[in-house]
Amino acid sequence: PPFDRSMLDGFACRRSDLPGPMPQAGYVVAGESADAPLPPGACARVMTGAPVPGEADYVFGIEQAVESPEGVRFTGTPSKHGNIAHRAEDVRAGDELLQPGTCLHPQHLAVLATVG
Repeated sequence: PPFDRSMLDGFACRRSDLPGPMPQAGYVVAGESADAPLPPGACARVMTGAPVPGEADYVFGIEQAVESPEGVRFTGTPSKHGNIAHRAEDVRAGDELLQPGTCLHPQHLAVLATVG
């Protein structure tokens, strides 16, 4: 996809805003866009495959979140990779996905659909 996407259901945030609590400033599901950047000090609920809001650099899994009236607090230490699949991380422009002359089967069409 042409955007950074969440690798799991959870909350997108900035590492610099941790430890929280953080108000929830949005909810993004797969198939929607995350046009608005993440407000400072806030987090956004995201689903697996959903675009990560601009400015967010980490996604905590839902099981690492504790919601309360004061906001969302996270347990555990953020890992290095951030639980974000970055745009063009799997395939780069110019990579050959299929050999010329390949007889197309459903799995090939899925690969082609994935890259638009």
